[in-house]
Amino acid sequence: MIDCDEEGSIDRHAAGDKAAALIELYRFARDCEFDVPRFKVLTADALDRFYERTQWAPRLAYPDLPAPDHVPVGVREGLLPFATFAAREIEQCVRGFDTALMLRSSLVLPEGCTVSACGCNTTRMADRVQVRALADGPRVPELLAQFYKAFTTWSLDPAAVWSRRRGAVVLMEAVPFRALGAACLSGDTLAVEADGKYPYARQRYVCDPHGVPRHPVRHEVLGSRDLKGLSRACWDLLRDRPLGGDLVEVEFGIGLDDRLHVVQERRFAGGAGRRPGAFHSIAAADGVLSDLRRAPRTRDSLYQAVRGGDRVLVLSREAPDRFDCFAFAWAHAAAGGGPVPVRGLLVQDTGPIAYGAGFRNHLTRGLTERYPGLFLGQLPGDRPAPGHHEASVPRPGERVRLSSDGALLKIEPEARVAVAVAEPADARVRSSGGQPS
Repeated sequence: MIDCDEEGSIDRHAAGDKAAALIELYRFARDCEFDVPRFKVLTADALDRFYERTQWAPRLAYPDLPAPDHVPVGVREGLLPFATFAAREIEQCVRGFDTALMLRSSLVLPEGCTVSACGCNTTRMADRVQVRALADGPRVPELLAQFYKAFTTWSLDPAAVWSRRRGAVVLMEAVPFRALGAACLSGDTLAVEADGKYPYARQRYVCDPHGVPRHPVRHEVLGSRDLKGLSRACWDLLRDRPLGGDLVEVEFGIGLDDRLHVVQERRFAGGAGRRPGAFHSIAAADGVLSDLRRAPRTRDSLYQAVRGGDRVLVLSREAPDRFDCFAFAWAHAAAGGGPVPVRGLLVQDTGPIAYGAGFRNHLTRGLTERYPGLFLGQLPGDRPAPGHHEASVPRPGERVRLSSDGALLKIEPEARVAVAVAEPADARVRSSGGQPS
């Protein structure tokens, strides 16, 4: 067990990348204007011993085009005895907390892995009653089972031969929050996304680097003090933590006492050509639109859509019964990978916020990392909140040009000017100059 208040070196092999980064962030925050909630770490050694005791060797079989959170049959059931096996260590981790807890997995990356684990970890909430039952209940084993979800297999090991996935569990104090969200500082833009259970109810802010909104916001979830505090936190992290990368992204909560709490930090490197921005790639691309949002979840849908080459695909981010963005990622990897067969992806934001939202969409981050030449843009949800204006996407078969500064996305049909698709605030943005209408 590791307590966040302990000093000394950090053993990433025991803590996993996420927990190790949280310990570093917790120590850094002592001299900052933001907090990191207290936490303890149930180290990966406990899971190692469980694997040895049970001779763990699951058969990792996935459907042809699985959903990203699909866990193979038998994995959850096989891990259920883990809570009893590690009961003493779990009770030691829980001791000293009198609040609900965030249970957060921390994967230990396999040897030789060259990509990040962005999206491979999982967070689950446990209320006070559930916290008292962690040592003999299913919540910790179910969290560990998520190491085997299809997203992790796609991201780190498409061959699915990595059968003993090591990892730790972070038990973090669940501070009562009045607002939750994520912020991304890139260049001269701070993009913030807060609250909202569904994409169309989410509030987005596009601000200058000091946290001053550049567009009017009709319903303010966050105030001026909150946004400026986020700006200072992002700048502190970017300037004073030499982790590399020129884009910093944080997940945050604003407490009932208005105190800023940061619960996650990520870095992304820039570079020549296409690079990740807050919502979209910072780049330009052109191609012919193929809309797969209502297409059957079959490989033939992709083969038909990319015929002729030079395509821009429009996909739902999460639509288990349709050919969504993860179906595209899995199908391409299963076909052997290689150069991606499209010029760009326009991914429509769908599904509850718990599954990743907006620029917190780990799948688009993973695609950007794997295919740096691919243009990625994100479209707003299909049921915008009152007062939000959703720009239309050109018709399938029409040639378009895509461009973005990372915060605003322009879709311009050939030979005529189209409206931009961004929805960072309650304003429609014209492609001619990017000013609110």
